[in-house]
Amino acid sequence: MATLALCATVSSPGGAQQQGERAGAQESQPPARPTFRVEANYVRVDVYPTLKGEPVRDLTKDDFEVLEDGAVQKIDQFEFIQIRGNVPEPMKREPQTVTESREMAQDPRARVFIVFLDTYHTGLAGSHRMRSALVTMLTRLLGPDDLVGVMTPDMSARDVTLARRTDGIEALLSRYWNWGRRDQRVELDPDEASYLSCYPHDVAAVTRVAGDPRTMEQGETVAGVAQEMIARRREKLTLEALADLVGSLRGIREERKAVITVSDGWRLFRPNPALANSGPDRRPTLPGIGEGPTGRLTNDIASARSGDMRSKCEMDRMMLSMIDNDSEFRALLSKANRSNVTFYPVDPRGLPVFDTSIEGEIGQPAMMGMSPAADQSQLRQRITSLQVMAAETDGIAVVNSNDIERGLSRIVADVGSYYLLGYYSSNDKFDGRFRTIKVRVKRPGVDVRARKGYLAAREDEMVTEAPAAAPEVSPEVAAVTRAIGSLASLRPDTRVRSQVSWLARPDAASPMGRVWAIAEIDRAFARTPEWTAGARIDVTLTADNGTKLGATTIELASGQRVAEIELPDVALPPGDAVLRMRIVPAGGGLPLVESVRFTIPADMAGAGAPRLWRRGPTTGTLFQRTGDASFRRNEWIRVEVPLAAAAERVDAELLDRTGKVVKIPVASKLAPATGDVSWAVADVSLAPLATGDYAIRVATTTASVTTASVSAFRIIP
Repeated sequence: MATLALCATVSSPGGAQQQGERAGAQESQPPARPTFRVEANYVRVDVYPTLKGEPVRDLTKDDFEVLEDGAVQKIDQFEFIQIRGNVPEPMKREPQTVTESREMAQDPRARVFIVFLDTYHTGLAGSHRMRSALVTMLTRLLGPDDLVGVMTPDMSARDVTLARRTDGIEALLSRYWNWGRRDQRVELDPDEASYLSCYPHDVAAVTRVAGDPRTMEQGETVAGVAQEMIARRREKLTLEALADLVGSLRGIREERKAVITVSDGWRLFRPNPALANSGPDRRPTLPGIGEGPTGRLTNDIASARSGDMRSKCEMDRMMLSMIDNDSEFRALLSKANRSNVTFYPVDPRGLPVFDTSIEGEIGQPAMMGMSPAADQSQLRQRITSLQVMAAETDGIAVVNSNDIERGLSRIVADVGSYYLLGYYSSNDKFDGRFRTIKVRVKRPGVDVRARKGYLAAREDEMVTEAPAAAPEVSPEVAAVTRAIGSLASLRPDTRVRSQVSWLARPDAASPMGRVWAIAEIDRAFARTPEWTAGARIDVTLTADNGTKLGATTIELASGQRVAEIELPDVALPPGDAVLRMRIVPAGGGLPLVESVRFTIPADMAGAGAPRLWRRGPTTGTLFQRTGDASFRRNEWIRVEVPLAAAAERVDAELLDRTGKVVKIPVASKLAPATGDVSWAVADVSLAPLATGDYAIRVATTTASVTTASVSAFRIIP
């Protein structure tokens, strides 16, 4: 089995260096690592020295010099870190909540990577090419403590989830390899479609009237307006998403964050007065007399009924004509430097000869309609934008090369080792100003890339935050927060989805209980040849200390993809437990391995963990158990809570992600017992809800004692 070792050079008080290794269980225990402080005037700097492009790994503390605003600082702590990838996925412990992933990112020895897939500016061939190249790079790149996330321009940075395992990303890229939209004409959002409707292709060119800047030159068609608007809007959305990502990463940690940006590059549009003066309304519609949307008669029904859309098109055209993406791009790079974010742009085209395809694309005409000189100028602009992005943020640009894998290997080597330095700033003022950092290495010929600076704390922050106690959170809100946090692991590309429900009995000396689980294989994945014949599922339940609590094996019949598992009469002492499922396809091939960790609280009150059911177009009139907490608005959700004894009363309510009650009726009842287990049930229709995260709280009362269970779920488009 492959093993990862992290070598650390630690400066001892006497100046001697010690070598330590963090490895697998069979390796020797490493010496204690230095603890990096978090005082207000304590600064951590990660440094990447290279000699002729190769990392330098034998520097000592005395080889470095750190300057803050030109003043030499005394290096207080020093550590060399080297990461070796190819770590088996089971060795990586995944964060269970968003909060836990953020806490993991605070470790200065863990690295944070974001893969930004620029869907608007990557072609179909490029996205297909990067499908395996990205996964190979991440496998070689990531250590056991590193975190990685994926973002696209149509995502908010707050929706990015950080994980340690790459199997989810691999499944995502394999299933949605056609994410590149640059040369696809069918995937238009409503705004883009409205632009083409407002400025259609079949409108004849209009001769410019002398002295009237509103009309167009002979040969210039209205179709060009829609195309340029779409191109400008897509570029604007991409740069805004990157700026949002940089701002979010700034709040995660001080140390370097790497953004691997897959894109063909950008044209960086500047203001275009010609687009603003592209002329009045010239839609090819015939007037007609009839009733307009307000109920009044009009002699131009089409204009009356499309007035709102047309008005929005005109407003967008004026706005888009004035954008200056070149300035926004420069501001983005400046913000990245202040946030210690490094970009590693990758052009998936390899070595492009032309920028424009023969067929053309949304946002620009076909190559046949563009001169070779104009096409080459546009190609240079796109590649230059990627090169500038890397150069200005101390990254590496993989461009102008058909050997993309070799370029990605350079990125792996570039971030594979680094030095962590810590110092107390000699400037003890809390003025909130940006302070520049310059790191020098005394060895000749060594190039140094390091954090460029940081924002000092403000006086009001120190006065307000230092004595303030942590805000009190009610147990009810805390329960909702924990439940919502569990949704961070939801991914549309997951091959198997699972949930575990349990009921422990607190009235016995050695609590005996029951565990229910469900394994739901992805619908598309279940259609592959190795899975259509069915599968065998080996289930093992263990305590956190490794003690085996129960086991069973079930068969998944041919054509089935949902398995219900029950472990009756198992010991469930308070503490953590892990349910592991090994799903072996009957048709051969690699098995799927799924692990679910859950906690049995010490203060059990006779209610267990809930389980979820769904009803919708795919289930008919019946509810079916589900391992997927993602639902759609055309479905119903049912929550069942197992009870050790019949309850006297059950109440249920729907909550938003902050714990506030959503005023939508939730039907609740006590269902008939199955054996010695009673059930509290809550049903709700999801039709009135918008996309987002929600929770259902089910409260049961027995002998004047009320117990509440919270189940979280997500509504997707």
